[in-house]
Amino acid sequence: MSRRRDRLEEYVEAVVIARLSRPDAAALLTPDDDGGERERAAQAAEQVRQRLDDAAASFAAGVITARQLATITGQLRPELAALEAAAAPPPDRASVLGELVSAADVEKAWDALSPDARRTVVRLLMEIRVDRGRRGPGSSTDGIEIIWR
Repeated sequence: MSRRRDRLEEYVEAVVIARLSRPDAAALLTPDDDGGERERAAQAAEQVRQRLDDAAASFAAGVITARQLATITGQLRPELAALEAAAAPPPDRASVLGELVSAADVEKAWDALSPDARRTVVRLLMEIRVDRGRRGPGSSTDGIEIIWR
């Protein structure tokens, strides 16, 4: 049995609104230190780019075949994309959350957001893990894990 998407969305929205309504919500505007993760990802991405350049040079010199170059490129491009995404600076928290945190009525401010803006807020604030729903009537939040970022 799976969960109803609308009920899950309602629950997540209620949690977000409750968190942004707390007196300490302004603390969410300051990003946490990532411990150098973005810098390490940027360095690893540069190493992958160098490997791609080396493969291209080897092909140009006749050391490897087009098929080998295609294999190398096919394996390294997804790795590079993931590393570049990990190295990208996080969204500016103040521009995403500022109006919500300072709103007198957070729920009203939330309702005024576009669906894309709401998704951005949720992705910025939390990771959501959902287990399969339980059988039977009603809605349960058991099996919904929210990990705050």
